Amino acid sequence: MGTEQLTSDQLADVWIKLASALGNHSAVIGVGIMNEPHDLPASAVGSAAQTWEAASQSVVSALRASGFHKTIAVSGYDWSSLARWRTNHPHAWIQDPDANIRYEAHHYWDANGSGNYDQSFNQELEGVGAD
Repeated sequence: MGTEQLTSDQLADVWIKLASALGNHSAVIGVGIMNEPHDLPASAVGSAAQTWEAASQSVVSALRASGFHKTIAVSGYDWSSLARWRTNHPHAWIQDPDANIRYEAHHYWDANGSGNYDQSFNQELEGVGAD
């Protein structure tokens, strides 16, 4: 994402096609445009997180322009980490004419926030806040 291998226009095109094919189905209440974006390059718009902000805005704008009006979930950058949200995204960034977006954050409760839970429950509790 954010390179010639996958541009934000290509990501938007995939979502437009999916929304066109499936978006009117009664079981679809919304879409999440990418799960846990990470390891993006910095770009002309700024940091890697800002690259994601610009790309996700592009997808939301394209979906709305295509006529999709259901909820759109937008993950935060850096594995959607709740712990790093304020650093990565100090301000809301999506402008949605439908005012129907939700930001998606993930929080893992193991000691290092990786979601691996490599230790016993008690060991994980002892490690919380150690970093």
